[in-house]
Amino acid sequence: AHDAAKVMKSSGCGGAPVVEDKQELKLAGVVTARDISHHVAAEDRKASEVYVKDIMKPLSVCCGVDESVEDARTKMHDHQATSLPVMDNAGSCCGTVSAHNL
Repeated sequence: AHDAAKVMKSSGCGGAPVVEDKQELKLAGVVTARDISHHVAAEDRKASEVYVKDIMKPLSVCCGVDESVEDARTKMHDHQATSLPVMDNAGSCCGTVSAHNL
């Protein structure tokens, strides 16, 4: 969880995609700053001792690189998400888009 928190801090995002394989970037789920705060800070645990796989959420929604901004915004609204993983045409995670970006 420590590395995920560092990525979110440096990128300014409130969430990060979780991939199963660093080569193929197959999306496994997402972890959010809220997940980290609930499972680390609220339980008085060290982030370096908490694993992302144990606190992440399974993927519920994502968008494709060729989707319109309006479609992404609608998905975020419908799923009450603040960010979405973005998938390329090969099915690999290639980034995220956040409500802030939109």
